Amino acid sequence: MDKQEQRLKDLFKRYTDKTISKEELRELFGYIREKGNQSQIEGYMKAEEESMVDAVQEASPVDWNRMYEGIISEQPEVIKMKLFPSWLKYTAAAVVLLVSYVAYTVHKKPVSVPLKNDAEIVKNQDIVPGGERAVLKLANGKEIMLDGAGKGILASEGNTIIRKTDDGRLIYEPGEERGSPVSAYNTITTPKGGQYKLTLPDKSLAWLNAASSITFPAAFNGQEREVEITGEVYFEITKDKTHPFHVKTRGASIEVLGTHFNVMSYTDEPQAEVTLLEGAVQVKTGGAVKKLVPGQQAAFEPGSGLITLKTTNVESAVDWTNGLFIFEEATVPEVMRQIARWYNVNIHYQGKLPSAKFTGVIPKKSNVSRLLKLLEAAGGVRFEVTGNTIEVSTNFKTNSI
Repeated sequence: MDKQEQRLKDLFKRYTDKTISKEELRELFGYIREKGNQSQIEGYMKAEEESMVDAVQEASPVDWNRMYEGIISEQPEVIKMKLFPSWLKYTAAAVVLLVSYVAYTVHKKPVSVPLKNDAEIVKNQDIVPGGERAVLKLANGKEIMLDGAGKGILASEGNTIIRKTDDGRLIYEPGEERGSPVSAYNTITTPKGGQYKLTLPDKSLAWLNAASSITFPAAFNGQEREVEITGEVYFEITKDKTHPFHVKTRGASIEVLGTHFNVMSYTDEPQAEVTLLEGAVQVKTGGAVKKLVPGQQAAFEPGSGLITLKTTNVESAVDWTNGLFIFEEATVPEVMRQIARWYNVNIHYQGKLPSAKFTGVIPKKSNVSRLLKLLEAAGGVRFEVTGNTIEVSTNFKTNSI
C-alpha cells in the first residue's frame, strides 16, 4: 500500500469515526473527485454499510440504490445519523460523497421530528431538474430557442457564423467570406432551470449557470475583448496579451489576459464573487481595485468600493459546471437560492428560519423530491412542495435543557 492509499484509508476511517477535521474533510473530497480512487473508496463504503443499516433504519427508510448521504459534526449538540451512498458516476465527475451536519446552540436540546417520504414532501407532480436551455438574441432582435434548435448553422452576423454542435454547444467562428467584421452584439440568456455552454468569437469558453446572461460582439474587433454578464458564468479565456479580456457586471469590471475564473453576480445574493482558478485577474468596483492570484476569491457589494479577498476551495465555485451542487457550511437560505434557480421554483419559509448548515456534494440531476429528502435526512429542516412552491420549516422542536 503506497502513501496515498494509506492516507485515503486513514481519512476514511476518521470520517466513519466522526473524528475528521474540516481540513481533512476537504482533503477527502479531493481524493473522491479523482477517478483512480473510486474502487478503493467503494470498497471502504461497502465494508461499512453492514454496520450502518440499523442506524439508518432508525432514522428513516432508505433505498440504497437511490440515496447517498453522510452525516458528521464537530459540534457537541448534534443529532447524529450515518447514511452512506451508493456510488454515482458522472461524465465529468467520477464519484461524489455528501457530508452534511446541523449545529445548534448549546442551551437548546433538539428533538427530531420523523422524516417525510417523497410522496409527503411533494403534494402534486414532482419537479424535474434543469437542463441545457437558453435563448440567443441576435443584433436584429430575432430570438432563437437554443434547446429546440437543430445542429448546424443557426445564423450569421457579418462574417461570423453561429453554429450549434452535435453536443449542443454554440460556437461563433469566422465564415468563409473575409472583410470588415461587424460589431453586432448578441445576448444569450438562460432561464431558471437552464444552463448553457458556448465558444466565444476568440475561442474562449463560457458556461452560463441558471438565470444568467452574457452579451458580447459577434467578433472582437478592437484592442479589448469585452463582455457583460448577469447571474453566474465560468470562463476559460484564450490568451492574448495584446487584447485583454474584460467582464462587466453590476458596476464592476474584471480584467484578464488569459485565465480560468468564475463570476457569480446574482442580484438576489448579498454580494458578488470572482473566483480565480488559473492565471490572474483584476477586479475594479466603486474605485477599489484588487488583483487575484489562483486560489483566491474576491467578494464585493456592487458600487460599495470595498473588495475583500480570501483563499477558497476553487472547485466548490465551479463544480456546478459538472452538474453538481457544492456546499461548504452553507445556510438554508444559501442552499434554497440555488435550488430555486435550478428547479425554477418559489421558496417560502414557515416560522423560524432553520439554523442547519450543510457541507457536501449533491448531483443536480435529481428530481426535487429526491434532493429535498436528502437534505431532510441530514437534519434540521423540513420541506413540502405544493405546485411550484417549496415550503421550508425547521425539523426540530427545541426544549430547554
